[in-house]
Amino acid sequence: MNPSRLGKLIKHKNILQTELIKLEQYKERLKFLEENSFEAITVYDSNLICIDTNFQSTNLFQYTRDEIIGMNGLDFFEASSRQTAINSVEAKNNMPYEALMRRKDGSIFPGLIQGSTIVLKGKKIRVSTCRDISDYKKIEREAEKNRDELETIFNNSQVGIVMLKGDRTIQRGNLAVAKIFGFDSPEEIVGKSIREFHLKDSDFIKFGKFYDTVLHKNETIKIDYKFKKKDGSVIWASLSGSVVDKNTPPDFDKGVVWILDDITSRKETEEKLLNLTRVDYLTGISNRRYFMELGNREIGVQKRYKQTLSLLMLDIDNFKKVYDTYGHSCGDRSIQFVCDLCKKNIRENDILGRLGGEEFAIILLNADHEKAFSIAERIRTELEEASSSNSHSIPPLTISIGLKSIDGESLETALDKVDKLLYKAKMNGKNQTCSE
Repeated sequence: MNPSRLGKLIKHKNILQTELIKLEQYKERLKFLEENSFEAITVYDSNLICIDTNFQSTNLFQYTRDEIIGMNGLDFFEASSRQTAINSVEAKNNMPYEALMRRKDGSIFPGLIQGSTIVLKGKKIRVSTCRDISDYKKIEREAEKNRDELETIFNNSQVGIVMLKGDRTIQRGNLAVAKIFGFDSPEEIVGKSIREFHLKDSDFIKFGKFYDTVLHKNETIKIDYKFKKKDGSVIWASLSGSVVDKNTPPDFDKGVVWILDDITSRKETEEKLLNLTRVDYLTGISNRRYFMELGNREIGVQKRYKQTLSLLMLDIDNFKKVYDTYGHSCGDRSIQFVCDLCKKNIRENDILGRLGGEEFAIILLNADHEKAFSIAERIRTELEEASSSNSHSIPPLTISIGLKSIDGESLETALDKVDKLLYKAKMNGKNQTCSE
């Protein structure tokens, strides 16, 4: 034999041996994948007759391998799902789809099917996988049931529930929260910024800083807060909020859920009850207890910021004679008149209180001795003139006043000192202001 031809034959033989080794390795890998696949794998010819299958198929469909070979692929489908399978094959669809499958014993189970049509040695074959998704479907049904229950609770809850996006825009709300804000349906509030319901823009910004700080720590906010309704009226709401994402820091774009309950009536009742403990029933100004509370608070501010405070104590002269001569009704009107005159001559942030009977006290903020004395004298002279005009259905009245600056001492100590100055004004003939 020609040496050159012999060399070519040897080379060709080596190439064939290499390809055979690769083929054997490929067959081994294919066999491994077939035997260890978690899915049933079947191979069909162009007429959907099964020509090969794996071990999982025998487990899934409860046929032997020999029984599966030669079966029509549609025999594995429940009758109602066969057309779906035919459509997938005809469209050469390789996307997964769900279908009802049938085992040898006739039992039905939901399956996830995925197939691919390929050409092998000039022939079209269909490789298909099937997975039993019964457990998945059970979980899905449970999840759907839970969603339906939660949806029922959400829609019928007597408290407002709202979900905000990261920029505090309403993503979803229930009917209760819509009604809290004065709307007829939850659809009306979707897409609105919660900014619209804060009393002021500054409140929205301030709340946002507080809200970010607390919620970034995955803590729950629980506060009572004032909101503005659609018509502009103010309501109180009990507010509880937490983020959906439980990572730290959380992703606010996944949502923040807020629970709101309209507590306006409760707050109004609380305010009325609180006023009963703070407000003098006859004059509507602070009673002694609340005057002391406000006064001590201002003295604390004074010490921090070196503010000037002046204290006045006022007492209607000869008031017992008013009661004895004109009766209690006239006496009450006289006390109210003095109170109104005091309010007229002081600023809104000054503190006026009725200490008891016909005795009043005033704390003037940022008022030195000269300014305080001027105010005291104006009250005194106006009372004398107005009560003598016979136009207010009260008898002529005069008032004595004690005045001192509060300089580092407690309010109780200052009241004791100014009471002595008031006594001095009384002893000096009444209807005058006596100061340090």
